[in-house]
Amino acid sequence: MVMEAVMVLLGQNTLLTYDVSKTSEATLAKVRKNYLTLPEFEPGDVGKKSLAAKCLCIWALSVSRFQIVIKKVEPKKKKFEEVQSVLASSQAELAQKMAEV
Repeated sequence: MVMEAVMVLLGQNTLLTYDVSKTSEATLAKVRKNYLTLPEFEPGDVGKKSLAAKCLCIWALSVSRFQIVIKKVEPKKKKFEEVQSVLASSQAELAQKMAEV
C-alpha cells in the first residue's frame, strides 16, 4: 500500500529526481483519496511492519502537506515579487529626485 502510493507520486521519476512542487493536483488528489485517507496509512502502524515503509509513508504524507502549503504560499510569493518590483522602481525614482535636490 505504501509503495503503491509512492509509485503514484513518483510517476516516471525517482526519489533522487523527484520535484515535489511539480506534482500535479490530479496525482495528489488520487493519492490522497486512495491511500492517505486509509486508517492503516499511519507511520506508526506501517512502522510495526517495516521501517523503510514507515519512512516512505512519512514522505508521502509530507509531500501531500507540502503541496497544500505551496498552494497557499505561491500567490503570496508572486505578490511579494510584484511589490519588490514596485519598491525598486520607487527607490530608483527617489534616488533620482534626491540627486536633483
